[in-house]
Amino acid sequence: MSKRTNRYQLGYFEEGDNTSAVIEMQRWETIDAQLKALFSILGNGVISGWILKAGDGLSVLVSPGSGHVGFVAVETTQDNNLTNLSPSSRNYIYAALQTDSYWTKNVAFGAFFDTPTDIGSLYIGYVDTDATSVTTVDMDNRPVLGFRSLIE
Repeated sequence: MSKRTNRYQLGYFEEGDNTSAVIEMQRWETIDAQLKALFSILGNGVISGWILKAGDGLSVLVSPGSGHVGFVAVETTQDNNLTNLSPSSRNYIYAALQTDSYWTKNVAFGAFFDTPTDIGSLYIGYVDTDATSVTTVDMDNRPVLGFRSLIE
């Protein structure tokens, strides 16, 4: 019989004990469910940074920052330069999960004409452009992580 924690009845082992695939699966399923519940309460949004600033020509810089995207904690540690902005249009900037985001906390930024439909992206703001440069940067109405928005 394996040892279990008092609160969540998670199986645990001590040196010399044999492991059990069933107990390991129960433990990780419980942790997974608890983390999902926590992220559902906190929600998706910017925690800090990811400030948009007009770059040279048809580009925008996204400052380092962190947030929850698609219920995954992600962050960037350097400026990201988006150079693929479309001229004479509104470019919506989104942070998007990568295939390795769950393990590396990586996130990529992209410019879109419309709202992406997948759950793995987070609105950061928009930039308007003319034929050669960024004319407007707007970060109003971007989601801020739940507890931060309550404070603000």
